Amino acid sequence: MAKRAASSGRKRCTECRAWFTPSGTAAQSQCVCGPACRKRRRRRLARARRGREVQRYRVEERERQCAVRARRRAEAPAPTPVTGPRHAPASPRNHPELQEEVMRFWDELQGLSRASFERALPRILRRSERSSETQAGP
Repeated sequence: MAKRAASSGRKRCTECRAWFTPSGTAAQSQCVCGPACRKRRRRRLARARRGREVQRYRVEERERQCAVRARRRAEAPAPTPVTGPRHAPASPRNHPELQEEVMRFWDELQGLSRASFERALPRILRRSERSSETQAGP
């Protein structure tokens, strides 16, 4: 069977193992039957090559990424200037007041049991939320 296939000019695809008739101009070198198998073969060979030459692959990949990023930067539209209101101004620093309040609560709750502390905790959190709210500008 193999002799008959060889004499008729047919070959086995290296990827899907199907029989095919190679192109007349590439009869000696054609290894795959069509575009899908060619893609699979090229990917397999590239993966093997990258495994053998890791450092070279890393250098080429870094260069490729730099080129892609430069192209994307060049193609990206220019940022438009922001007009109109943005967001509320920063609230004044209230860390010292908050720290004093926490210390006062700590002193107050130090003598309480865990259950009493858990009951008082929501009240403490509500107070700290009020003190950290952003004040709207004039």
